[in-house]
Amino acid sequence: MAIDFQSVLHWAKLNAPLSFSHIHGELHWIKVRENGIKLAEDTPGADAVLIELFGFLHDSQRENENKDPDHGKRAARHIIKIRNNLLKDLTDEQFEKLQYAISNHNSPMIEKDPTVGCCWDADRLDISRVGIPVQKSFLSTEAGKRRVR
Repeated sequence: MAIDFQSVLHWAKLNAPLSFSHIHGELHWIKVRENGIKLAEDTPGADAVLIELFGFLHDSQRENENKDPDHGKRAARHIIKIRNNLLKDLTDEQFEKLQYAISNHNSPMIEKDPTVGCCWDADRLDISRVGIPVQKSFLSTEAGKRRVR
């Protein structure tokens, strides 16, 4: 699979209302990607490619720093624009899973699917940046729970 992650990040930055935000922008996306890569290494069955893409895309359609409950759904719809070029190497199943992970990442759900669980945990492990402690009870993967002190 030949996903050009730098091009995906570039596209997300160009199309994101808050790409330079210190709370939900590019630095957070990169941290979520890094968290996700580490989680994928320790989670059997996790799709590292989708987890990396999730990191760059999950908050790309946030319109403000505070309450924006529909930002995940907007981002999941927004990536349809790059389905046939930057994401053309994903199978339909992978693309649907990526959309699901992005669309629902800000819900309080726990996920059994290893890929989606890693995506959500990668984001939740960075919640301390806004002064909220990470809680194991909101994490889906054993790898994520092991990272909480």
